[in-house]
Amino acid sequence: MQDMKQQKYIIFTDLKDFTYKNALLTDSQVETILHTFDTIVRKSADRHQVKLVKSIGDAYFSVSETAQNAYKFAQDILDTSFEYDAKQHIDLKKISLRVTITYGSITQNKALDLEDYFGEAINLGARVMDMTPAGYIFCTQEIEKELAWKCEIQYIGGFSFHGILTEIPLYRLN
Repeated sequence: MQDMKQQKYIIFTDLKDFTYKNALLTDSQVETILHTFDTIVRKSADRHQVKLVKSIGDAYFSVSETAQNAYKFAQDILDTSFEYDAKQHIDLKKISLRVTITYGSITQNKALDLEDYFGEAINLGARVMDMTPAGYIFCTQEIEKELAWKCEIQYIGGFSFHGILTEIPLYRLN
């Protein structure tokens, strides 16, 4: 087993209220939503040099070497999902995508021919994802500093998260 510590931009994408939709839609309708989401994410990841680490049902965990590529990826998948959602006449069939971007030290753990990462930046990203509304990109202060001159950014507030010792300032990227 080999561990490699790295600084990365961590991107989580998630379909808001997917569990609820899954209970109400047919398997075929759910499959259509997931296939569309997967296609949007994969194409954008290729365009913006984002590495897809894993898919967990209705969510993706991805990493990027730069804040700019992470942001372009996030904005691209949001824009494309908005276009798809605009064509849906029933709210349940909409993707309702949300995205978070965090930055920090993560460790790559390769074992049993599987690749995975762990670290505080990943834990933080997952917690921020829980509070991110559909149609938005929320990020941490490191991302805000990197992108302040490239896009509009709105300060959301300082938040405390379980397992994280300090209050974390969060921002919304526009």
